[in-house]
Amino acid sequence: MIPVVVTGIEYQISNFASLPIKADTATLFDPASGWFSDAGIFLLNAFTYHLIGWLIGVGYYRFGWVIGFGFIGIAIFALSLNDYFWGDNGLSSIIPWVPNIPADANPALAIAGSLLLIAVLLASMRMLTKRISIKM
Repeated sequence: MIPVVVTGIEYQISNFASLPIKADTATLFDPASGWFSDAGIFLLNAFTYHLIGWLIGVGYYRFGWVIGFGFIGIAIFALSLNDYFWGDNGLSSIIPWVPNIPADANPALAIAGSLLLIAVLLASMRMLTKRISIKM
């Protein structure tokens, strides 16, 4: 992480001072290259996957293995919904009831759908863990 930050600082200084430095990483820090949006989308999806895993863990912890196993089904549904928002062909090609959408979906709708899914996951996690007893 530190080398990326240092390279970014060098890139900004060389652009500001008009130094004759040619950097191969110029496209990495160019806002038009889409690198920042790709990183943001990756972090949004990674956070969604983290919350889905947390939901499975909370289900097993609170209800035991029988009902907790049903939380895996809920997690598969949430993963399918997230893939549906982003137009990914991951689970939509395996599970027949999830419709396939083209990969050129509107990014604003995909981000809004993912944020709504994150809000639902956080609200359900809050409801499940609000009055949970801590097992020792």
